[in-house]
Formats: sequence, structure tokens, C-alpha cells
Amino acid sequence: MPPAQLPPCSSARSTDADAGARPAWKAEADLIARAALAGVRVIRSTADNGQPEWIASRWNLTRAFGSLEELERWLAVVVGAAR
Repeated sequence: MPPAQLPPCSSARSTDADAGARPAWKAEADLIARAALAGVRVIRSTADNGQPEWIASRWNLTRAFGSLEELERWLAVVVGAAR
């Protein structure tokens, strides 16, 4: 599986007309960082159907997610259960 890829530095600047808009890559990077702080490794990959997926691993348990929203909900449950 290829490692998570962030856009090159030149595209990291927001060019949205709405300066308050949060780039999708930043939301993904923030979620992956929060997962890492909770002891969860997240890898961005591609599913068999060609769609992006995120693989989360913690304590030798692995789960695949089809969207960042699914991953975020699962992470909230896992982190909440660990506290």
C-alpha cells in the first residue's frame, strides 16, 4: 500500500475564493494526526473499486473506511472508549 500523499508545497496555499474554506487535504492531515496521537495508524490507500479508502490500525486490529467521515466517527468512539 502506498503511504499517504500530501499535495506539493506549491498547491498547499489556499486559492479558494472563500478564505475561510478549509482545504480537503488539511482536514485529512488533521484527522490522521489526531489518530496518531490516539495511537492509531492511518494509511490512505485505494480500494479495489478505485475509490480512496483509509486503513486504520490499532493494537494489531485493522479496519478500512470509505470516507473521512466514517473514520472520524470511528475515531471518536475509539478515543472516547480509551479515556
